[in-house]
Amino acid sequence: MNTSVKFTPLGYWFAETVLYYYTEQEEQDEWEPDFVYRFGYEDWRPYTFSLVYSNYTGNRSISDVSEQYDRGSYSLTWNLPVPDFIARPFLIEPERAISCTAGMIYSPLYTTVEEDGHDKIRGKISFSVPLYRSLHLSFTFFHYFDDSGAQQPWDPDYTYELAWRGKYFSIAYKNYGGTRFPWRSNLQHDSGFADGSIGITWHWDWLK
Repeated sequence: MNTSVKFTPLGYWFAETVLYYYTEQEEQDEWEPDFVYRFGYEDWRPYTFSLVYSNYTGNRSISDVSEQYDRGSYSLTWNLPVPDFIARPFLIEPERAISCTAGMIYSPLYTTVEEDGHDKIRGKISFSVPLYRSLHLSFTFFHYFDDSGAQQPWDPDYTYELAWRGKYFSIAYKNYGGTRFPWRSNLQHDSGFADGSIGITWHWDWLK
């Protein structure tokens, strides 16, 4: 179970944290957090930049914020719509648009199978496709620039999500595991469909 709180004091500047509760606490692994957080400037409009710091490591206490800060990631992204002549064959509702986000992610310190690594840089490109009304399909593809081992078994080649987003409720299937492209299936940890998760979310604006 989790609770997310996002504060937007000015324009597209924000700070957000997610608190987790494990109903079977003995099943919580050491890398699974009690809370995660992120902050920065995030503009979802077309032809805009976003700059965000995020930390999804195994935070358990407030002291971990300073001790594990270097294990977070900085992302710089650019939002743009997919041109109509490309998007239209993939749209059921032709008046809709496919959104695209491209960017770079930098991690000063990261965990490897054997020891800590330094300066991981990866690129990503994401697409969000409106299928029908409130139903969306999203993909993100990654490229790791360090071929010497920056990509870990749990680092995905791509992620995907199928979500229905209502005004107050959302339901989504997500797979953010170590998925692999078919031509790279010889690598460790090829995450399958059963490795994803299903979540139901209630959301609202508070003190708007």
